[in-house]
Formats: sequence, C-alpha cells, structure tokens
Amino acid sequence: MRWYKDLYVSENITGSLKYIQFMVDHGLQVRPLYLIVLSEISDGQLEIIPVATLKIPIFRHKSYDIIGVAKGYYHARSLVERIYGDVYSQTGDCQVKAYFRQKFEKEERA
Repeated sequence: MRWYKDLYVSENITGSLKYIQFMVDHGLQVRPLYLIVLSEISDGQLEIIPVATLKIPIFRHKSYDIIGVAKGYYHARSLVERIYGDVYSQTGDCQVKAYFRQKFEKEERA
C-alpha cells in the first residue's frame, strides 16, 4: 500500500491516522472505513473500496495507491467530490489519476 503524504481524510474520522494506516496495512478490520484509491481500470480515475474488501483473498495482496480515507460510504462520496474539485481548481481538468500518479512519483524521489 502506498499512502498519499497529504492524505484526504473525512471530517468524521476521529483518532489517530497512524493507527488507521497500521490497521489497514496489516489487514485488520476497521469498519465502516472506506479507502479512496487510484483506479486500476485504464479509463477509471478513482475507486471507493471498503476496508473489509481487503480480507478477501484475491484483494489481500494487491497494492493500492491510497489518497483518501472516510468513515462511511456517504462521507467517502463527499471526499471524492472534494478531491475532484481540488484537482480541477489546480489543473483545470479532471485527470485525477494522472495528477496523483505524478504526486506519488515526486514523493518517491524526495
């Protein structure tokens, strides 16, 4: 799992973000937590996945680029809207996946 340095977090998340990251990274159950990740689909941008999905064997060993965390699906959708709005205001387009891939590359080089 790669976590975006300036992770988007829904306002209803309480407690330590490091604790949440630890739980997710180690496959431990954190409900009702949702991750906003870069889509693996070629023409997709973002995906909202419940942390519980990571317990399913086919998804357990996948590596995701995580850019947001939300408690509850409604808040995850709101967070996606905020992400799109931020990217649009900074770039003038909605190429969210390309924008964050570039950000991850900069983080790795730093």
